[in-house]
Amino acid sequence: MSDDNSTLLRCSVCKQLLPKTRFTPKAKVRKNGTMRDPVRISIARLCYQATEHPAVGEWLARTATAILADSRHVVGLNSFWVDRSPVYCARNYAVEIAKQQRADFLVMIDHDMLPDYIPNASAFWDTSFAFAMQHDGPCMIGAPCARADGSVCVFREVETDDTIGLEFWDQEFAATATGIEKVPAVSLALSLIDMRCFEAVKKPYFQFGFADEALTTVSWGEESFGVKLTEAGVPVFVNWDCWAGHSKTIIHGKPVAKHGGLWLNDPELNDERDERIERESESCRRREEE
Repeated sequence: MSDDNSTLLRCSVCKQLLPKTRFTPKAKVRKNGTMRDPVRISIARLCYQATEHPAVGEWLARTATAILADSRHVVGLNSFWVDRSPVYCARNYAVEIAKQQRADFLVMIDHDMLPDYIPNASAFWDTSFAFAMQHDGPCMIGAPCARADGSVCVFREVETDDTIGLEFWDQEFAATATGIEKVPAVSLALSLIDMRCFEAVKKPYFQFGFADEALTTVSWGEESFGVKLTEAGVPVFVNWDCWAGHSKTIIHGKPVAKHGGLWLNDPELNDERDERIERESESCRRREEE
């Protein structure tokens, strides 16, 4: 992180930082707009301490039903759960299982996610899978979600002196963003990954970086996988229409305007919950300063 404790993150997994390219919403589409041949899907449920929010089970039932009904594009579906920590170990293990299952796409969903959190919005699986199947080459697509401090886990590039780093998209932009957009990195908590992505980068696919030898301060986290893909020329996308709630002490959803500022969740937040958000944010700021 930067010395001023801002949201700026230096997120390279190797000595070379992000290439100096600009990211646009446009994506390469397969010739004649055709889709790939039918594929195999693996869904990995990352269950921390064998726990999982009930919304994950509901989403899995709906999504599995949609996948199995799509015989034109899907020839196989596997679902499994992983209970390992830290989270990047669980993700690496999930990839190895998906390889054994001969999957063409891997879906990852964390235990504390509430997929398709916005009522009557597009479904993450429907729109993301259709996009990936028409995309020319491998790609990764993630659902936007928020951290406990309110930061939106979608990244954009920022230039600092002679290097390029990453920062979180601000809440004002995230509150109105729509469509599927190319970004340098996005949360993996609810993500669809073409398995060919793992042919473009070296192991370990997922890892954290630390700012000190004692490994007490994380300098970059899951965004490192997006950085690896970007450096390898594999595009990363965020599906802005398909927010996932993030269940901590409160549910973090899409930012909305309230009392002249931007808050998380719906406009009916009561004073007690507002105070809880402020206490959590202040606690996060103190930890970053220490």
